[in-house]
Amino acid sequence: MKMQMSTKNFDKTRWVALAAALLLMSTLGIGYIWSLLVEPMIELRGATDAGMASIYTALTLTGALMTLIGGKCVDKFGGTKVILSAIIAFAVGELMCALLDGVAGFAAAEVIFLSWQQAVVYIAVYDNVIKMFPDWKGLAVAITCTGIPIGGVYLPPLVQKLIDTVGFDMQFVFVGLILTAIGVISIIFFPNAPQDYIPAGYDTPDYGEDNAAEEDGKFVQKDWKGMLKDPAFYVVFIAPILGSSTYMLLTYQLSWIAQDMLPITAMQSAFLVSGVSVVGIICGIVGPIGDRLNRLLVSVVLFGVGTVCVAGLIFAGDHGVIWFTVCAFAFCFCFGGFATIHPVVVSDLFGSKNFGFNYSICYQSILIASALSPWLGVLGGTDTGDYTKTFTVCTIMCGIGFILMVVLYLMRRNNVEPQIRKVKKAA
Repeated sequence: MKMQMSTKNFDKTRWVALAAALLLMSTLGIGYIWSLLVEPMIELRGATDAGMASIYTALTLTGALMTLIGGKCVDKFGGTKVILSAIIAFAVGELMCALLDGVAGFAAAEVIFLSWQQAVVYIAVYDNVIKMFPDWKGLAVAITCTGIPIGGVYLPPLVQKLIDTVGFDMQFVFVGLILTAIGVISIIFFPNAPQDYIPAGYDTPDYGEDNAAEEDGKFVQKDWKGMLKDPAFYVVFIAPILGSSTYMLLTYQLSWIAQDMLPITAMQSAFLVSGVSVVGIICGIVGPIGDRLNRLLVSVVLFGVGTVCVAGLIFAGDHGVIWFTVCAFAFCFCFGGFATIHPVVVSDLFGSKNFGFNYSICYQSILIASALSPWLGVLGGTDTGDYTKTFTVCTIMCGIGFILMVVLYLMRRNNVEPQIRKVKKAA
């Protein structure tokens, strides 16, 4: 696209593009402000709790479809054009929320326009970053994904301040202007990576023919049809459901789980929640570790340790706060780390050429996990305060996920997308 940063001298300017990617991802922190909108919608626009819950459900379901459409568009048109469409859709959606009174306009804006922004920016940014950094895919994705919690830090207080000062309707206008400006500025410095980009001084991987049968140990790039024929797809799709559902249970419901199981106050449980947020940032270190080790082996270790940790939570009520904290934090580190490298694992298994649509399919497993996690809490703990049954089921699920990851490692440890290496200089 014109007016974007040149890809000349890309070995250096790609780091500027990585910073722009982080800013783009921070706009997805808009998802954290939903709870701030519910009460004003009820008081000022006549919404109901059930109605807002229905809109949120529709937003989630539409997001799944938008992710698939967005992934296909990324592969066909390139990430930056898709991101630009998301920026425009967001601006239109926020303007609709401001101008259209009542619940229907808000629902249409959220479900149609804002769901597109939240779904496709995620896929498009990861797709481009992985192609920009074939030498440091894990590190680049880890840095990029921190943008979402960063957005979750600055957007909620900003939105609440705007609601208090300029009013509920006008805050949509200001938020739309601010995030649209961030998006436009960021995309200027976030061009599409050059085709088949390899940094200077690195070797070019030797691939087999696309979607061909793997012969002579050569890795082949696969489109979605080739991916669905690969048994590895079903493992890398099912395993995240089994592990991430427990991870989401702990991250979203940790406060009242801790208060039910332990003799602590709401304020003390809030510190636990903050601690998990810090762990979510620290676990980004798994990204560069995976760049230097076999990422599938790293995934096996994360699932194995995570399974032991969630098993420890079964007995946390008898062993006190420290036991609970260590088990919960260690588990969140393991599966937060896996969530960080999950996009790169998909790229390792099926190639980066068709990553956009391939990952949009694999990402549905994360959406399924988010729908499953509340059900895990209802198994016993939410109503009774006894989470023994919940964490027993979680342990079994994570254990099955661990076995699947071991199988995946044995299947594909020597057949993943080649990690480019520096060319050795002649002596």
